[in-house]
Amino acid sequence: MIKHIWTTLSKKSVIDSETNSLSIHDILEQLNVDIKVDKDKPKPKEINIPIEFEVTSLWVKDEKNKSDVFEGFFSLDLIAPNGDKLSSFENILNIPKENRRMRTRMKINGLKLTNSGDYIFKLSYKGKNDTKYKKVAEIPLEIFITQK
Repeated sequence: MIKHIWTTLSKKSVIDSETNSLSIHDILEQLNVDIKVDKDKPKPKEINIPIEFEVTSLWVKDEKNKSDVFEGFFSLDLIAPNGDKLSSFENILNIPKENRRMRTRMKINGLKLTNSGDYIFKLSYKGKNDTKYKKVAEIPLEIFITQK
C-alpha cells in the first residue's frame, strides 16, 4: 500500500526541469471574497468564484511494497461549513515500480461557495481493485464572504 505524507492548497506550484525540485507558491489558508448582490433579488444559495488553485500531495510506498507498482485513484471532496459536499474531483494515482514516492498536482479552476466559514478539502485514495476510498487528510480553507 501507500502512505499519504502531506497536502497543500496553493495558487501554484512549479517543478524545476533540471532538479525535479518542487516549489509551492502562495499557500491558501484563507480567502476574502467580495460579491456584488442585487438588493431586489434573493441571495443565491451557491456562488462560483473564478479562482485557479492547486492541490499538491506527496505519497510514498510503504517499506513492504516499495518495489511494487501502485495503481489507483485519489479523490478530493469540497465540504461546505454546513457539511454538504459541493464538489468532487477524481484523478489517477499510479506509482511505477522504480519510484518510491510520487507527487500529485491537481489544478482546479473555480470554487463553489455557499457562505462564510471553514471549508474542508477531504482527500482520499483507493487501489484499482478497491471499492471504497480511504480518507487520508482534511485540508481547511477559511472563507470570508462580504456582500456589497
